[in-house]
Amino acid sequence: MPVQEPIRGHNILYFSSFGSMKGGGQKSLLLLLKHLDRSRFNPKCATPAHGDFCDRLQKEGIPCFLIAMKSMKSLRLLRNIRTVFDVYRLIKRENIHLVHTDGPRNTFYAGAAAKLAGIPVVFHVRVSDRPRFDDRILAPLVHAFIFVSRSARERFHWLGKGTNQSIIYNGIDVEELEGALSSPGASAVRNGADRALSVGCIGRVEEAKGQRYLLEAVPRIIRDIGDVHFYFIGEQDETYMRELDSRLKGIEDRVTFTRFMENPYPMMGSLDLVVLPSLSEGFSRVILEAMALKKPVVATEAGGNPEAIINGVTGYLVPPADPEALGDRIISILSDPEKKERMGKGGYEKVKSTFDIRKSVGEIEKIYQKLLRSA
Repeated sequence: MPVQEPIRGHNILYFSSFGSMKGGGQKSLLLLLKHLDRSRFNPKCATPAHGDFCDRLQKEGIPCFLIAMKSMKSLRLLRNIRTVFDVYRLIKRENIHLVHTDGPRNTFYAGAAAKLAGIPVVFHVRVSDRPRFDDRILAPLVHAFIFVSRSARERFHWLGKGTNQSIIYNGIDVEELEGALSSPGASAVRNGADRALSVGCIGRVEEAKGQRYLLEAVPRIIRDIGDVHFYFIGEQDETYMRELDSRLKGIEDRVTFTRFMENPYPMMGSLDLVVLPSLSEGFSRVILEAMALKKPVVATEAGGNPEAIINGVTGYLVPPADPEALGDRIISILSDPEKKERMGKGGYEKVKSTFDIRKSVGEIEKIYQKLLRSA
């Protein structure tokens, strides 16, 4: 049987739901594009607005196009049709061979345009939300689904067995992450708080991320452990922050909030433990990054978290919205330095063996090749 020649020089148009780097999805997409085999695939990207994500793309030599996309629920039919044709013209002008989307809105517009152009669409599902009303509308526009976790796959449980679908976990570039540790960062956040132990909670401060439950556990952790400080790093929802303020009474000197950091890794590298108290998740990059930095993780059982953490080996899983269980597991690790080190090493080995970015990109490239050969 003759060996098939690799496909060369195909233009892939990626759609990002955001133009900024403040979401884990944009970090994952940027890593994919950086590790894509450029001898076979030429990446281009479209975003709804300009931001630091676009700047990072341009540094990698990847063109970035701006296409605003209004809600699919909009009743302004003429505007929606115009957006589809804006995408169609971009596809034709840039000689695009395949479209890769990451959200319902851009899948709707880009999927319709790609159908007109006769090219395949890959929908990269990064969110494990409950099934949306529009998911079934999108399915006929998609030629292949990529799910970041089994939990994300459950959102589309109704897809037929013949549907082209794969579970491909987010990948981590451990070497790049370790290199980022040498950059300044940790001291700027710690503000001189030279504590014996430190706990970090990284991610947007909002209700879905469950920071309130960690704050509720803090007094007991301090009572049992003693000298420990808690760092919350991420953009802040102001309404939710006002709710959290009422839970800071008596622990203000043990808690620090800081907004989004472009390079949080020096700070993460200085922590003893990373906590993810989320109520919902897709497949958390924070967990993978923490494990790559040899940090044990305590996380809720939400979304894809149980697929990343080996309970009792690389960290612990607890029920969502349960500050008692959260506190128990945090105390268990902080009070046992040997366990803390053992779990950190276990997480590092798990990332290296299962979540390497080269493995993830290779699996995605195989999907591209299959679709392009049959197009």
